[in-house]
Amino acid sequence: MNRRSITKQILLLAMAMGLNLSLANAAGSIANDKDGAPLWSYLGAESPNMPILYHTKGEIEKTASLGIEYQKGKAALQEELGNHFWKQYDGDCDSVHLKVFYCILFDENLNMEEIRFQKVGLVNKIIEEMERCGYFEILESELSKTKGKWERKDKEETAHSAYVYFGWVNL
Repeated sequence: MNRRSITKQILLLAMAMGLNLSLANAAGSIANDKDGAPLWSYLGAESPNMPILYHTKGEIEKTASLGIEYQKGKAALQEELGNHFWKQYDGDCDSVHLKVFYCILFDENLNMEEIRFQKVGLVNKIIEEMERCGYFEILESELSKTKGKWERKDKEETAHSAYVYFGWVNL
């Protein structure tokens, strides 16, 4: 992956997380998951809950809204994930000190459909080590436990056919 591609993925991720960065060149770029498979792309719309094109593991494309949030808030979710992760961690592997970015796809009823991890900031050697140590499995398990604890940001807005939440956890 070249520097320009990494820069685009970081800008795409920042946009999805609500940071105010220039995205002039980001429309149409595809962000990949940790395995290199297409994950999502920015459609170029500018609205509070900008739609993105989400690429499922089954290679189905869905237009999804970012208009979803954890009921207890982003900070609480990050803290819960971090705390629960270290409780399950068995200590067999070296600890890592990095942010792991994830995304969760929900259907129109806010049921989780899939959880995936983005490659942003992760090199293949780190990904392999994290997989060997079960880090992604633990994180996916903890994220799955948040089922039923999500809500639409704008309850007055017409429901979308799919929602995506982007987040990160510090390990």
